[in-house]
Amino acid sequence: MVSELGVNIALVPVIAVLGNVAISKAFGGSGINPTKELVALSLSNVFGSFFSSIPVTGSFSRSAVNHASGVKTPIGGIYTGTLVLLALGLLTPYFQYIPKAALSAVIISAVIFMIEYEVIRPLWRCNKRELIPGAVTFVLSLVVGVELGLLAGVLADLAFVVYRTARPVLTVDVTSTSTEVQYIVIRPRHSLLYFPAVEWVRNVISKAIKKHGNIPIVLDCRIVHGTSMRRGSRSWLLIPF
Repeated sequence: MVSELGVNIALVPVIAVLGNVAISKAFGGSGINPTKELVALSLSNVFGSFFSSIPVTGSFSRSAVNHASGVKTPIGGIYTGTLVLLALGLLTPYFQYIPKAALSAVIISAVIFMIEYEVIRPLWRCNKRELIPGAVTFVLSLVVGVELGLLAGVLADLAFVVYRTARPVLTVDVTSTSTEVQYIVIRPRHSLLYFPAVEWVRNVISKAIKKHGNIPIVLDCRIVHGTSMRRGSRSWLLIPF
């Protein structure tokens, strides 16, 4: 398997986990815990490997068909498994006569209701940036393949996380003490102030000095959870982590 898939073998567990969590959220509601789903999926594959089991994961098409058929309990899996075994044992020679277009139509009809196109407009109004990972995943999945599409979507979302970490939102205000001594107060709007943001914070401070003059500067870190001391090129810097 390693020789056939190469580096793409690392995408197999990622796709399995993402697919399983997506199915759980689509059909199980908002009360699904992704961590528990990951643990259950991992344990199933670990113990299944001792019995030469195929990889355990969820199926969008079968889950959608069960949901559309009104299945409410895990007993539906017994019927599905029985039908699959009977089909593999008795109907396999006849599957070659079924057009692929017909099979595709069945799958599309079963999962088309899962396309949440109505969320595009709220996302566009709220935060257009959130649409980029989804658009990248959708386009590349159609053009290149599902594996690379999912990987590109994850990397795109990770890039935005790194960007927000390195470019935190800072507010700059000028205030004064009771003795009328003016000073600059720089406040982060959230506690995500990490070491990659050092240069950004330094640039904000430099711009504040150029704009308001050489007056004292206070970096308000009341909402920052912790700091670490790291050696810079010229001075010691307090870097929250």
